[in-house]
Amino acid sequence: MEKVYEMPKEKINAMVRDFIAMPGIELRHETDFKSVLSLWPERIADFGDAVVASTGMALKGSAIVTFDGKFKSALKALSQTVYQT
Repeated sequence: MEKVYEMPKEKINAMVRDFIAMPGIELRHETDFKSVLSLWPERIADFGDAVVASTGMALKGSAIVTFDGKFKSALKALSQTVYQT
């Protein structure tokens, strides 16, 4: 958001804080690197996106929201529920 939309970091910070305070949002702190590495780089080119995808895949009923069209396509190929903003 900072680089693509030139949004100030302070505004991004406030948006993330508001987002994680919403009911139904769950933060996960553990990362299954075997799962991440099974996706990256062959199925998902960006390492950070692979972390997000593997976490979403581990949580049944989860959905990922993204503004990245390539990431959305990769998630759909993995049968992961995804919404594009």
